Amino acid sequence: MFVLMKLELVHTFLVVVSVVVPSAASTSNKYSYFPCPTTTTTTSSSSSSSSSSSSSSSTSTSTSSTLLETIRNSDSYDSDNVDHAEDKNTKNKKATVGDPLRQATGIRPSLHPTTINALALALKHRALYANSDDHEKSLTLSAAVQPIDVAVRAGVIAADAIAQRQAASSKDRSNNNKSNNEDDGMMLTKAEEETIAGRIVGVIMRLDQLEQLLLQRVRSTLWIEKYGEWDSFGVLPNEPNESEFSNAKEEVQERIKNDPLFAMTRAECLLALFLQTVEAPALQVAGQQVPDCGRIDFLDHDRKEVLLLP
Repeated sequence: MFVLMKLELVHTFLVVVSVVVPSAASTSNKYSYFPCPTTTTTTSSSSSSSSSSSSSSSTSTSTSSTLLETIRNSDSYDSDNVDHAEDKNTKNKKATVGDPLRQATGIRPSLHPTTINALALALKHRALYANSDDHEKSLTLSAAVQPIDVAVRAGVIAADAIAQRQAASSKDRSNNNKSNNEDDGMMLTKAEEETIAGRIVGVIMRLDQLEQLLLQRVRSTLWIEKYGEWDSFGVLPNEPNESEFSNAKEEVQERIKNDPLFAMTRAECLLALFLQTVEAPALQVAGQQVPDCGRIDFLDHDRKEVLLLP
């Protein structure tokens, strides 16, 4: 059953290599590339307050109705238990399931940690098999390793990352005695799974190009060399370009294999470059939207200034 599920996920992920992106860039934040829902600020006037309260109440009712309808349509719906819970709710307030703050704000868990961890793993995997004769596991294109081979292996990495993320949420739900029809706001939706998968596969398929772009932007920033901040970007001072041949390439692979923080930092930078230069422009053309609005909120200010050019 698990093998069949993984194969199905891999197939889905290969289909979504061109990930979903919305139609217009946001002007409120230069690091947020897609229009996100905005909240209306309330004024001191009583009419505005009344209107805001009415709108909030209407939104809350609509959300509750949608959730209830979803629960009732699910296979695990038990009418006796749910009806009993509804009756109990009219007498005493029902205990809140999951994170009340997340439910109140509608803010979903970030998709980036799962994506970055998977990319760091992919970098280490590539380093481990860089000079190996085991072409069935290699992520490096060669005469024996075709793009489709890399895509399939990238899909497996994405499938494993998402399966582990969902399993962790499911375990947390079980530990907190939550039944299957209780929404704790932590399980990934199908759209979120597809977004994570598309990003993982998309970055792995473009590792060489993204790494060259990373080197180019880091080398063009003088303060990085002046203060020796190479590790902040997951690169080595003597790291060669794709056209350059030196022992430094092996040094990079060794550093990735033996230094998890270095690999994680490099993965963050590569993901940021992918989001800005590949995902955003390509999916803007498609007029679609990703669940997290494509926010690049995992980099500090200095790294944003270096990597995310206007």
